[in-house]
Amino acid sequence: MKKRVCIGFNNIVSVGTTLKGGLQECGYVTEFYSNEKTLHKFDYNENTTYHKIRIPRKKPFSYAYAIIKLLLLAAKYDYFIIVQLNGNLINHYRDIKILRYLGKKTMLILAGCDARIPDRVEHFKWNPCRDCSDEYKSLVQCDIGKKKKKLELAEKIFSIVASPEECAGYLSKPYKPFRFPIQTSMFSPVYPVVEDKLIILHAPSHHHVKGTRYIRECVQQLSLKYTNIEFVCIENAPKSEVLFHLTRAHLVIDQMLVGFYGMFTVEAMALGKPVVCYIRPDLWIELEEHCPIINANPDNLNTRLEELIEKKELLQDIGEKSRKYVEVNHDVINVSRNILTWFNESMPTS
Repeated sequence: MKKRVCIGFNNIVSVGTTLKGGLQECGYVTEFYSNEKTLHKFDYNENTTYHKIRIPRKKPFSYAYAIIKLLLLAAKYDYFIIVQLNGNLINHYRDIKILRYLGKKTMLILAGCDARIPDRVEHFKWNPCRDCSDEYKSLVQCDIGKKKKKLELAEKIFSIVASPEECAGYLSKPYKPFRFPIQTSMFSPVYPVVEDKLIILHAPSHHHVKGTRYIRECVQQLSLKYTNIEFVCIENAPKSEVLFHLTRAHLVIDQMLVGFYGMFTVEAMALGKPVVCYIRPDLWIELEEHCPIINANPDNLNTRLEELIEKKELLQDIGEKSRKYVEVNHDVINVSRNILTWFNESMPTS
């Protein structure tokens, strides 16, 4: 008898609901539960289906309600996937401790800023932490001291910890390399054929983290030399708008600081678009031979873009390779199968 899967309680870049669909296609009864007070328009589009958990604000009612809800979920599901470091229901991972006590297998999926520690990335010339604003730290709940303690606790409590390589630097135990999932069958590729102007798209979730100012400066300089380029920049837009602009774009620039690629890159590649993105040197070693991403940073972005402007005929081939890369590495069925393998292989922690 196949196990039942509960995913919660954040849906950053639609990871939770996408995995729900993938695990269901693998034959597992799976549901997604959200505890988010604010539903980000890029994470929850108009077609998103989920169960809402509304925990009362007043204590001790909130704690009692969370315990009751947790026990009801524990009676129904065998595997629990928690998305993001702060995505659980009860502080100090008391809910995860209860689930483990009840014999449930648990997985934590880290996503980026929830796990990134400045002193592990600031030795790279280009990184998102060095000049990070207090406003953004507040937005993503980046308290370094609390984050370190919670990561240490998570490694002790969860059956499995999965993370993109870029933000896993503080983890001390072996983790599973996580790839952002996408339902590739829902993305019909539109490979770039430039007939008039070359449309370059940048769609940052936050301008600082994505290094938007470096991208703007570079494109402005190139516009003085090339009149046949059109730069489109949309920030913090709903997914439907992002996908519309992705469809018509010939070239996509993701980020210049993070050091790895995220969901925006994956979606662009699924649509057959070439993507320019900064991959850290230590991570690029593993990707360079098989990943078609055009690796660039603020130092060489001008040169890399100029090469593509001069040789627009290369874009379609890169787009086709990008689509194939996503089909193999990010299709939700393949990601879901990996997760199920991890659950089946995991052993209880002491």
